[in-house]
Amino acid sequence: MTAVAAIVIAAVLASRFAPDLVTGREHEHLPLVALTIWPWAAAAIGYVLMAGRRSRARELVLGVIFVWAAAAVLAIALPAMVTGTDPTRIPLAALIVPPFAAIATGFLAIAHVRADAALTD
Repeated sequence: MTAVAAIVIAAVLASRFAPDLVTGREHEHLPLVALTIWPWAAAAIGYVLMAGRRSRARELVLGVIFVWAAAAVLAIALPAMVTGTDPTRIPLAALIVPPFAAIATGFLAIAHVRADAALTD
């Protein structure tokens, strides 16, 4: 449950503090990260839950905490891309980082299950 909590906390922090998509002459703000991070967080939670409670879960939990903490920091800290005459700010990093974090979580879960299966053989 610690790994699931780490994913949710990282998603909440990124949703709250990542830069918004800003567009148009009126500079409308759209919290794009808050809208797009949740499917990736749900996929990562699914990977962690599929890995299940196995022996030696410490490595999985620490890996997930590291991956999602890094994802939150990168989504919040990296600058947005600015384009156009009416400056449109696009938070590319905040859109690219969550899918990579979900994929990394999947790889960690697979490695965890394979390592546990190798121990029981």
